[in-house]
Amino acid sequence: DGSYSVSYTATVAGTYVVQLLLGSEVVSLNGVTHTVVVAPAAASEVTSTASGPGLTSAIASTEATFTVVARDAFNNNLVVGGDIVVAAFPEVDPADVTTMNVDDRGNGEYEVRYDISVIGTFAMQVSINGVELAQSAFSVTVSPAAFDASASTIFGLTDGALTITAGSTATVTITSKDADGNVRGDGG
Repeated sequence: DGSYSVSYTATVAGTYVVQLLLGSEVVSLNGVTHTVVVAPAAASEVTSTASGPGLTSAIASTEATFTVVARDAFNNNLVVGGDIVVAAFPEVDPADVTTMNVDDRGNGEYEVRYDISVIGTFAMQVSINGVELAQSAFSVTVSPAAFDASASTIFGLTDGALTITAGSTATVTITSKDADGNVRGDGG
């Protein structure tokens, strides 16, 4: 009957011109150019990625950031937002994670900002639409913030003073801490 069906599976997002070939000659149907727009598929936890300094290190009570880029299973970047991105420190008391915000940029990218008040090395899990990213969990080392005299301690003084006899030795111990009470290992 002169009808032909063509089936194809598109995996690369973009706009494509459809051409009809009769032998090796391009045939125009009524002078109209036909296009096919291939949109990215749903976000995939396998190909979506996270990057940025906040995935490996942070300073206590100082904002750390990283970016999640949503990609489909064919590695096409998503061009709209709306995915649910979640980051969490499952080993850390939620009260010690003072901020955890995800900003949807509306273009398939998500900025994650967080503050954590305790020091140490912790696993951070990052998920998109309820499924953990393939590259997750990330190991984040949280270092103490700057020296804070009001949080630091001095041992060996009585009522803020030390009285010794000439020729004797006295010992005073100062523990350098940040504003959250985290001990600084470098002396501040």
